[in-house]
Amino acid sequence: MKQDTGILVASADPGCGKSVLAKYLIDHQLPKLSATICYFFFKDQDQNTLKQALCALLHQLFIHKPSLIRHVKPEYDGNGPQLVNIQSSLENILENVCRDPEAGSVIFVLDALDECKTSELESFISILRSPLYKEESGFGKVKFLLTSRPYRDIMSAFRGLVDNFPYIHIPGENKSEEISQEVNQVIKYRVSQLVREKGLAGDIRDHLEKRLLQISHRTYLWVYLVFDYLEKQDFWRTKKGIDGPID
Repeated sequence: MKQDTGILVASADPGCGKSVLAKYLIDHQLPKLSATICYFFFKDQDQNTLKQALCALLHQLFIHKPSLIRHVKPEYDGNGPQLVNIQSSLENILENVCRDPEAGSVIFVLDALDECKTSELESFISILRSPLYKEESGFGKVKFLLTSRPYRDIMSAFRGLVDNFPYIHIPGENKSEEISQEVNQVIKYRVSQLVREKGLAGDIRDHLEKRLLQISHRTYLWVYLVFDYLEKQDFWRTKKGIDGPID
């Protein structure tokens, strides 16, 4: 990600921690690059359209660089409030914004592309093929960090991009037991941290750890979300109080 412009694709099987990795990079590593960070996490049947992603990315970009909102006016004048439903217009706005020198360095993080509507995935790949996002473009400084499950149809669609830009695959095939054990270690470590931060009694600690380790299909993302809630929220320091967030 040290290049001024480019795309990095990271793939991994379910439960390997793609979303947690993306969140960690957004919160702790990418800000060190002195760039504007905009992100979108695709979620099947909830936030799974390219229009939603484009609106979210533009909204975040305008918050950081309010002057860039002027690029919306031509499209809004022609389409009005329906602009948010017109993908081609949103794509034009994004491209014009990224061409603007005032945009500076921008990093777009899109997680779980495999949960984007299949019918819209090709449109997104067409956006990435734009000369604007190539190193030799001479336009803005725009980078994309993309994560996805390594489904054959998605990787096939990305083949041209993967050949020209860095591609990372986090192996998880036939390693479900190994990953499960690693997740268990993370749970035990995070429980110990929570005990110190919240002053939990020994029996509550044991109950919490036991309950978490009993959950089937434990993933890094699930662990992250559970402890993020427990750390930020007040809850009764009882077994029932602990069970609430987990259930």
